[in-house]
Amino acid sequence: MRENLAQAPPRPWVPFREFIGNNPYLGFFRTNDLTVIVSRRPVSMLPASYRHESVQFFIALSPVHGGSRDGRPIFVPGGTVYPVNGSQSHAVTEPIPNVSFISLYFRYPFFQKMCRTLRGSPDTEFENGLIEYDAELKGLMHAFFREYGGGRRGNPYIGSDVMIGSIVTQLAVSLIRRLRFTAAPAQEPQGASEMERAVEHLNENPAPCTLSELSRMVNVNRFTVLRKFREHTGVTPHQFQMTVRIHRAMDILKDPHLPIAEVGELCGFSNPSHFARVFRKKTGLSPTEYRRQFLSDMARRQSKAPQKVNNGTANGQ
Repeated sequence: MRENLAQAPPRPWVPFREFIGNNPYLGFFRTNDLTVIVSRRPVSMLPASYRHESVQFFIALSPVHGGSRDGRPIFVPGGTVYPVNGSQSHAVTEPIPNVSFISLYFRYPFFQKMCRTLRGSPDTEFENGLIEYDAELKGLMHAFFREYGGGRRGNPYIGSDVMIGSIVTQLAVSLIRRLRFTAAPAQEPQGASEMERAVEHLNENPAPCTLSELSRMVNVNRFTVLRKFREHTGVTPHQFQMTVRIHRAMDILKDPHLPIAEVGELCGFSNPSHFARVFRKKTGLSPTEYRRQFLSDMARRQSKAPQKVNNGTANGQ
């Protein structure tokens, strides 16, 4: 792994960014470990290719023809779930009209952590076999949308954030149980599990973490943790965490209503000037310039890609 953004640590990735926001066709639901996109009504999916590090589960509420995976055509019947590995190439090869869907994107470090807990191995590669969208999964999705709505608009339900975290974990467990993994759990190299724990901690916690704190957490001395971390990731812990923070900031900056200073604070930066300086060093743009460019690109893509819509709403929530 290198320090540049193209090879940064896994992070949530969301397709159709240009259609998110006050969009009448798609709903966007984001948590720490899971991003969900749901069609509010049937939409037309336009040809495009995708490859992202999040682990995706595409729930087809209506039949979907015209897709491909690794260059091979696929068909997803209504009422089934199509799983996609992180970094696996997939595409819409031709316009697909009148599609109703729910798409889940698990953050890769979270999904890997769940695989380690359930299977005793961080290996996450699985076959792309269809999964039935059964009563258990429907119930979990219904609970997720109910808690999300109550916790983030109107009068919040007491404990909504706790409930949502529990539901996300239950969804991951339910889906992992149904997957066919391509390899049996293998023994990890000595020291790999400690470095995985360190990577997981830095991925999940934007607050500054010193080398001494990291060494205490994995129970090895500072010099050893620095050497092993660099061998494991290609960068130092500080460089790794800075890249994670900037990617998180790039994601949050796409919300035009959140003040720049608050974005920096959410991503663990001590003050706005420090945030702006590091962000420009990593991306070549200031946070304000990045947001302005994103919104401009989003408006241009929206004007070039109108959606064909039939009346009605998506079922399955």
